[in-house]
Amino acid sequence: MLISRILGSVLLACSLLTPAVAQDWPTRPVKVIVPYPAGGNAGTSARIVAIKLEQLLGQPFVVENKPGASGLVGSEFVARSEPDGYTMLITGTNAIQLTPLTYAKQTFSWDKDFTTVAGLSVSALVMQVNPKVPATTPRELIELAKTKDLSTSTPGAATIHHLIGELMQAKLGVKWKTVHYRGNAPATNDVIGGHIDFNFDAMITALPQVQAGTLRALAVTSDKRSQFLPDVPTLKESGYDFVAQTYTGVFMPAGTPAPIVAKLQAAIDKVRRDQSVIDAFGKLGVDVSDATPEEFQRWLKKEYEIWSEVIQGLPKQKQ
Repeated sequence: MLISRILGSVLLACSLLTPAVAQDWPTRPVKVIVPYPAGGNAGTSARIVAIKLEQLLGQPFVVENKPGASGLVGSEFVARSEPDGYTMLITGTNAIQLTPLTYAKQTFSWDKDFTTVAGLSVSALVMQVNPKVPATTPRELIELAKTKDLSTSTPGAATIHHLIGELMQAKLGVKWKTVHYRGNAPATNDVIGGHIDFNFDAMITALPQVQAGTLRALAVTSDKRSQFLPDVPTLKESGYDFVAQTYTGVFMPAGTPAPIVAKLQAAIDKVRRDQSVIDAFGKLGVDVSDATPEEFQRWLKKEYEIWSEVIQGLPKQKQ
C-alpha cells in the first residue's frame, strides 16, 4: 500500500512538472541538426528559422550540419538523443523516411523514433532537358525514350528525383539509364553539358538555368503550377498522373514532452507566417508549408506508402 502511494505521488508530481518545464523551455541553447553538408536548402532554411525561433523563444537555436550516408548520420544522431527538447532535426523528409529503406539494416524508424513537429517548406521538381534533346513536352520525351537510349541524372539514390523516374518507367513501360551524383548541382551540370539527356531537378538549381535557356523545362511535378515557373505545365496537365514534391520538416526525438512540442509548434507557426521568412524561402525556390502538424503527419504516411513500394524493387546499399 505504501509503495502504491509513493508511486502515485511520483506520477502526480511528474504530471504537474511537465507543463511547468514546457512553460520555462527553453532555458538553454537548442541544437538544430541538419543531416547534410552546409549550403543546401535544408541548411539555409534551418538558419532562417533558427534566427526567428531565437527571437521568439529567447534562447539560441544553434544549427549544426552533421552530414553522412545521404542524411542517415545526422538523422540517427537525433533519433538517439535525449528527448528533452534540446535537440531537433530539420531535414528533407527523404532522409528519415526513404533513404533508410535502401539499406539492408535499418537503424531507426521515422514513425517510431521521431516526433513530428511541423512542415517547413514544399517544392516541386522540374522535369528538364538539354536543349539539344528533341522534346518540348513530357509526352515527346516519353515517346523518344521508346526509340532512343536516354539518360537521366539524380542527386543520389532513393531521392525523390530518382524515385519519380523509377515510378514513371514502371508505369509507362519505358527505360532510360540512371546515373547518380552527389547533389543537385553536379547532376544538373552534366545535363547542361550534354552528357546526360534530362533530369528531375530541385527548383533552386533548375530555375536560373531554365530562365537562361541553358535547359528547357518540360513540366513541374507538383499538383498545381509553380509560382516560380507559372508558364510550365504540371505532369498531370501533360497527361501523366504523377506528383512528386520535396518537403522539409522539423522533428524531435520520440518521447519529447508533448507540451514542449506544442510550444515549438506554435512558434514555428508564427515563423511560417512571417513575411520575411516567406520571401527568404521564395529565394530558395520553395513555398512555406501551411500544413497543420496533423496534416503533415498524414502526408508523411501517404508519401511513405507510395515511395516505399517503389524502393522495394531497388538494390540495397552497403551499410
